[in-house]
Amino acid sequence: MEITNEQKTDLLRRIKELDVDAGLKATSRMVPVYLKVLGIFVKNQPEDSVKLSGYIESADYEGFGVLVHGYKSILGNLGASGLSEMASQLDSASKKKDESFIKEQFPEFDKRVRSLADKIAEIV
Repeated sequence: MEITNEQKTDLLRRIKELDVDAGLKATSRMVPVYLKVLGIFVKNQPEDSVKLSGYIESADYEGFGVLVHGYKSILGNLGASGLSEMASQLDSASKKKDESFIKEQFPEFDKRVRSLADKIAEIV
């Protein structure tokens, strides 16, 4: 038996990194749209993680900055403000080509984003 969208949002509210009300506000309170955006995030996250790591390895801070800037926006729209703020800091560091900050902070960011995507994937 498939669970309803209402049940999905109730389950999503249990994810501490996710402010479902903020995410719904960003999608004009349209639950199906919010759930679809969450699904796209979950689907794209593994490949994006590999890309971000590759950008760091090749010192391509412009490519890293473009992708992490996108993460800043999508995470904010999902209601993951803490992770959006981390992405914002990484975005700023990429503009300054602050390699040490990026290499120090990215692993924790990546771990937390992967964890969020895994938790969401169990629901949507």
